[in-house]
Amino acid sequence: MGRDNYIKPFSWTKNWPSFTNSLSDFQLYYAPAAFRTSFNISEKLNWNKTRTGTRSPDSYNFGLDRSLNLDYKLTSSLSSKYSWTAQSKLNDYRGYAWMALRDLDPGTVTQTTEGLNTSFNPSLMKWLKPSFNYSANYRWNDDLSREGQNISTQLRFGSNFSLTPVQLFEFLYKPPSKSTGGRKTARSRSRNRDQNSTKKNKPSKEKKDIKPLTFLHSIIGKINPISLSYTETLNRTGNQIIGTVPLGYKFGWVPEHGLRHSDEVGTNKGNWDHKRDGS
Repeated sequence: MGRDNYIKPFSWTKNWPSFTNSLSDFQLYYAPAAFRTSFNISEKLNWNKTRTGTRSPDSYNFGLDRSLNLDYKLTSSLSSKYSWTAQSKLNDYRGYAWMALRDLDPGTVTQTTEGLNTSFNPSLMKWLKPSFNYSANYRWNDDLSREGQNISTQLRFGSNFSLTPVQLFEFLYKPPSKSTGGRKTARSRSRNRDQNSTKKNKPSKEKKDIKPLTFLHSIIGKINPISLSYTETLNRTGNQIIGTVPLGYKFGWVPEHGLRHSDEVGTNKGNWDHKRDGS
């Protein structure tokens, strides 16, 4: 997809006061940044024969792998990526692969995975740079040997705030720049030009150097950017689930899947692990 697939809904505010310039430059993307899909078919037949002439039973596998990836950049600071893969068996179509393609039949699905990753990096202020990230990974597996399927989800939320003290201090006071070096030579070379432009341009006022604040600025400038982060991770598994897993449970919007387990599951119905970390 092209990079110019956006509109500026607030471009009409470009003549407003300077503090709204960022609003006029706001970009809203109306098309995905990337879209990819693929599928692969593989057929394999194995058998063994011993020296005595004994032949083992045939081992046949007719597999189908599919994948889909979608990248969507909603705004300059908000983007999301979605991925999906599936594996299935087409053994029932042995010798008739064209019929599976004709009917668009994926066969017996044995495994699917889905992933959603969303990041938000707003540009609020020069001295404050926050970032947020949310990812959800889901897996569904059916070994075809027992009733029900196994599912697992991993949800992760991460946030980070980077604060630069010297840039924050410069909102109150910024020392005048020291550019004395080479001033004499520059003055002699541009004397005639300055004389011609004196009538057109008014001389700019030099900033007053406040010694205590300048000294304090130099001290604060030695402080490295301060970073605050918070991370939360949740891992959940379910064994021998029967039924269709809700979309909200896959991506973390619903706390429970609400489905029943097979009677063969026993006591281990799944695990739940929740961690929080801050630094």
